[in-house]
Amino acid sequence: MKKGNAQTNLLEHSEAKVKLYGIYLSAYLSVLSKVSSVKKVFLFDILCGEGIYENGEKGSPIIALDVLSQHYSVQKNTRPNLEVLFNDLENSQIEKGLSKIDRVKRFSQKYSFPQSVKINFSQKDYDEILPQLIKRVNNQEKSKALFFIDPYGYKDIKPSDLKDILASGDTEILLFLPIAHMYRFVIPALQKKTSGSEPLRQFILELFGSGIPNFQSVYDFIRELKNHFRDYLSTHEIKVDTFTIERDTSNIYCLFFFTSSIRGYEKMLETKWRIDPTSGKGFTKEKTLSFLNEAEISGYAKNLENYILESNHRTNQEIFNFGLEYGFLPKHSKKVLEKLEKNHIGFEIFSLDNQAIRRSAMYLGDRTRKVGIRIKKTLF
Repeated sequence: MKKGNAQTNLLEHSEAKVKLYGIYLSAYLSVLSKVSSVKKVFLFDILCGEGIYENGEKGSPIIALDVLSQHYSVQKNTRPNLEVLFNDLENSQIEKGLSKIDRVKRFSQKYSFPQSVKINFSQKDYDEILPQLIKRVNNQEKSKALFFIDPYGYKDIKPSDLKDILASGDTEILLFLPIAHMYRFVIPALQKKTSGSEPLRQFILELFGSGIPNFQSVYDFIRELKNHFRDYLSTHEIKVDTFTIERDTSNIYCLFFFTSSIRGYEKMLETKWRIDPTSGKGFTKEKTLSFLNEAEISGYAKNLENYILESNHRTNQEIFNFGLEYGFLPKHSKKVLEKLEKNHIGFEIFSLDNQAIRRSAMYLGDRTRKVGIRIKKTLF
């Protein structure tokens, strides 16, 4: 495992973070390049860091530039227009006398892009630049925006920031938080008000209100945060997902993903499963479970069976959405359905759109078809 100063070296857990960001960004750009109604895309890396670290590893701005370079080398259609902003207020911890944004600006000079792509740099405080960027997006019609927020710590992050960013319905957020550190201090922060604990205390009170649970573990803390983010953002119909990054048992981080787009949500799940083929949940040093074991252990297979049995039938779109909510892709739900088909009498797939049904097709994720799936009786 790589060791060193996390401010001057990109450590193993941060590599996993920027890898997920890069894969998702590639998918994000690919999808939006085909949507004629989107005229402009914004990419904001608000706390972008050093760019390239002492150990030679690339940070988020260079990963983004690599993705853009690859995208435009393949994608000849340069629509929509793209505006990128890299921002960081702090001075470099690697090169004394330089700011972090100076380094990012220098590293970016080797890249060239079409005229439709604008790369900008700024050196502003998070609290100053965030409302400016939100206003920028809200004033631009037919636009989409992806905010990447990777703070060193969490003291500047407030749930209300996320609500403001997502209010337009045209934005997505990737937020990186040091979950193990927050979990370690959350109860003391709530029990005793001190100046050092006040940001965490306010964060939890804003998100949970008065009904704060007794967190049983760091993973329970992540689940509760995810659920309460969903409730907190429910008026905007925001979907929330997580990707857990475990450096060791005392250093656990989490990427939180926020979107109102079912397509964006699916693409993030695809990204997670690409990085973690065994369970699609996170990055750890060891992976031992196969998909079907993971599905069974998580209860997903039984939950999907019960979901279908609770109704006369479920549509392919309903099952597609159900799988995404549990963190599974259509191919995973299809495996579960195939197993259910073998174990049930009366497992039936029937047309709801007067079109023929292909043999063994489940049509999960197929937006051009509408079929019903029902289960009548269990064999075993």
